[in-house]
Amino acid sequence: MAEEIQEAVQIIRVAYDGIEIAMKVGSGGIAAMQKAIDFLKGML
Repeated sequence: MAEEIQEAVQIIRVAYDGIEIAMKVGSGGIAAMQKAIDFLKGML
C-alpha cells in the first residue's frame, strides 16, 4: 500500500515538473497544463 502511494506521489511530481517546464516554454503551457490535469483526474 505504501509503495503504491509513493508511486502516485512520484507520478504527480513528474507531471507537475512537466507543467512547470511547459509554462516556461510559452503559450502551449496552458493547454499542456489542462491535459495534465485531465490525466491526473483520470488516474484518480
